[in-house]
Amino acid sequence: MTTGLLAETQAQLVQLHADLSVFEAKFAMSSKLFYQRYQHGQTDDRMDFMEWASLIQMTQKLEKRLHFLSGENNL
Repeated sequence: MTTGLLAETQAQLVQLHADLSVFEAKFAMSSKLFYQRYQHGQTDDRMDFMEWASLIQMTQKLEKRLHFLSGENNL
């Protein structure tokens, strides 16, 4: 069962990274830089930015899950 969950999590991460790439290309900015600015209130409240931030948060949670499932519990 863990193997299936691991594969599913990896597939979800692949899709999320593809979605993040769309925003990075659209706004010519890395997700890391965008998220730093977003967290410091240096962006406006447009829907694109809220969606982008949500995708980043989802990616972070899935990366933690992936580390846990793969036995890398040192986070």
